[in-house]
Amino acid sequence: MGEDVRKLDPVTKSLPCKLTQDELLICGNDLASVIQDIKMEEDEQVNIKSEMKARLTELESRKTQLAIKLTRKEEWRPVEIERKLDFEDGKYREIRTDTGEVIFERDISDDERQEKLTIDDAGPLVETENKPAEEPA
Repeated sequence: MGEDVRKLDPVTKSLPCKLTQDELLICGNDLASVIQDIKMEEDEQVNIKSEMKARLTELESRKTQLAIKLTRKEEWRPVEIERKLDFEDGKYREIRTDTGEVIFERDISDDERQEKLTIDDAGPLVETENKPAEEPA
């Protein structure tokens, strides 16, 4: 080297380099793994979105039910009903036990009248024990 050339400190630069067969194989395996991870992540996100949508639908339904309750100022509940056959005025009635309100009334049917006659005509029910017949003396 001549005196006109001055050597500077080395630097590192990113430059294209040919890959070896081993490096190509490793890169191919890494790519396949990343592609598989992407597919799994997409599937998981679809499932999560589905669950979120279902939850939102459930909340919307609950909101609608509450709004209906508020608007109507009532809701449907199971209520015990007392049923009566009034033979004096010939009516069958269904009465709410919580409020005493008659919710249904109709005339007693002929079959229902017949049942009353059968019960009234039979007299009192008497229980009998099964005793062995006495032997003649």
